[in-house]
Amino acid sequence: MDYEYVEEIPKDLECSICMGGLENPFVHYECERMFCEKCIKKVDRCPLCRKKLFEQTLSEVRVGIIKNMLNDLKVYCPLDKQHQINRGDYFNHVNDSPHKCHLNCGKFVSNTNLNNHKINDCPEFVINCDAFKYCLTKIPRKDMEQHIKDCKYIFLLPIIDEIKQDYQKQIDEMKKEFGLKWVPVNLLNNLENEKYDVPAYCKDIFGIVHLKGFVKINRQAKEKHTIFKL
Repeated sequence: MDYEYVEEIPKDLECSICMGGLENPFVHYECERMFCEKCIKKVDRCPLCRKKLFEQTLSEVRVGIIKNMLNDLKVYCPLDKQHQINRGDYFNHVNDSPHKCHLNCGKFVSNTNLNNHKINDCPEFVINCDAFKYCLTKIPRKDMEQHIKDCKYIFLLPIIDEIKQDYQKQIDEMKKEFGLKWVPVNLLNNLENEKYDVPAYCKDIFGIVHLKGFVKINRQAKEKHTIFKL
């Protein structure tokens, strides 16, 4: 992590590879020096004693006093360079502190509330038209009110729903009266010994079901048929 330290880092708390404050420190038993985990695991030899590194000669530092000293190091807040915080409080401070929305809406929000802000409030967040099943428009939330006033699909939605309901009633009545069933498309692609007439249906762009006629399928296919879309 690229912390900006207020004061010079004590040598005992400094990584001899990156020259920054130790992060998740590991100690090398041969020379008893500490390094950042990510730094020491990138090299084959210790940069100080030049001895070859082995898993057995490295160990994570678990001494509480060392970790407390690292957490107490003063760093500058990345959102306000005039503000100093303990390094151990850095992530909580950044997540809880309000900062400018990255979509440039002008509002200040914390990282913990960022997703909620984008989905529910941010005027620059791109959203779908309310009639997204038919209208493919995707625009910032601030422009959606005007789009809805002009979108022809919005006004068609009640009509489409009414038509779909009427067609579904007709289909239900036909299925009840004639015992019509659905035919799977994969069965229609491999027909052999055609013997049986079975009704086939399709769906239009509005999802409305239409009877398209009858197809012939064999006995095995007839026993397995469930649904079909042209």
